[in-house]
Amino acid sequence: LNNMSAAVQVHHITLTLNDIHNRESSAFTIDKQIQLGPFSNIEIPLTKYRSAIERLLSFARAIDAVVRIQHNKGTSIYVSQYTHQTRYDQSSNLVTLGGTVPEDANDIRIRAFPLSERFTTEKLVDLELGEGGWRFPANCPEGGKWFFFSGAESTASIRSSVASRAESIEVDTREAVDELHEASNHSFDNRQAVLTDLFDRMGIDFENVNWATLDLLYKGTKHLPLNALDVWKALISSNKGLVAFFLRFDSIPIAALSRAFSVNWHLIPIATWLEGFQAFHTYLAHSTSDAVAKLVLTAKIQELESSFSLISVGQIIRTNLLGEAASQEFSASGNALLVKYGLSGTILGGVGQSGLLHQTKEKFPIYLSQEILTAFGRLPASVRNLLPDIPSNFGYIRPVAYLPIVLAYQSVCPSILPVADWDSHKVIQLIDFDTDYFNQILNLIQSYCWSTLANQPTPTL
Repeated sequence: LNNMSAAVQVHHITLTLNDIHNRESSAFTIDKQIQLGPFSNIEIPLTKYRSAIERLLSFARAIDAVVRIQHNKGTSIYVSQYTHQTRYDQSSNLVTLGGTVPEDANDIRIRAFPLSERFTTEKLVDLELGEGGWRFPANCPEGGKWFFFSGAESTASIRSSVASRAESIEVDTREAVDELHEASNHSFDNRQAVLTDLFDRMGIDFENVNWATLDLLYKGTKHLPLNALDVWKALISSNKGLVAFFLRFDSIPIAALSRAFSVNWHLIPIATWLEGFQAFHTYLAHSTSDAVAKLVLTAKIQELESSFSLISVGQIIRTNLLGEAASQEFSASGNALLVKYGLSGTILGGVGQSGLLHQTKEKFPIYLSQEILTAFGRLPASVRNLLPDIPSNFGYIRPVAYLPIVLAYQSVCPSILPVADWDSHKVIQLIDFDTDYFNQILNLIQSYCWSTLANQPTPTL
């Protein structure tokens, strides 16, 4: 960018999701501003916007989506998740690439595995480069569906796809499956439904063979966009599955899943967290001592608190499942007067506090205004009355101000508010506007609701 004038220039960079599978994708945007001083220039590497690009792609329905980066509503470039389109021809048994193929095609590695069998690394095969493209090896079993993709060390990133190596494959219509690979012949919508149901059942069964399969699948394909495989799309639709995944896997795949789909862990009900931790304790008790099991659970609670700022959820699990004494701050959260005082200072400001009301760093987002205001109006009076009155001329801050309160309440009473139906991209943008405010208020109100509202679940170890 160049500024040849004597005045400061403001440049606008707009990132927009383009997804042919979602007509509303153009509404998924992230705007950036760059101030350029007089008679100056600047080079901006694409890596500066990597997190924004990944965030937009996380809302795509397929890996064909791209992100358009546009300067001042003019010049645009497009960022894709792969470098070459692919095509499989059953008659020739060949995979071919679209676009310009690098001269040294030997450095392009294409791998595949059968979708209709339980995944193991032994079932991975390397396609052989020959005349016209890449061919499945002669010793590779015929028939079925095969998922092919770029190898981790490949010089080109191809579009992952499915090769149907049979004349016809009958569509499976079973309403339930017991293993992940059994959903391969369902239609897409039915496949998502049966896989989500399977993850719901796996959520309290940590010895289920599918967890080991999922671990191997992640390790074998972790260099790919996770949305290349339908199994991950189904996992994020299951709260029970997500909790079990968090408990069963380490921080690297958890972070990868969170980035790939912008998983909002705050939407998971507290009862589901408690149920998952209790089932995990039972699983650990079969293979180790109570002392070791408690150490593992404590480490996972600490990860929950540090990775997702779910401090109140961690405190609830500690007190309800581990029998630990509540912290002084958590105990005080049941006092309405203290909570009300804290909210007033955080929102309106006070001695030593500027408050959300005086946030001036950027324009407040007003996404989901009607939905959030309606949901807030349905909260119990005991919760609504905790908030200070927001002056009418500052009404634009209400979506940001009310969102953590609504989400905190629904995590305790999940059947009351339809927040799961809200546009996840807009929810994330409201959270990202001031994450410190969001986390502080969500934990405070979550603790208050858990301490004061009736019908709270109380499982024990």
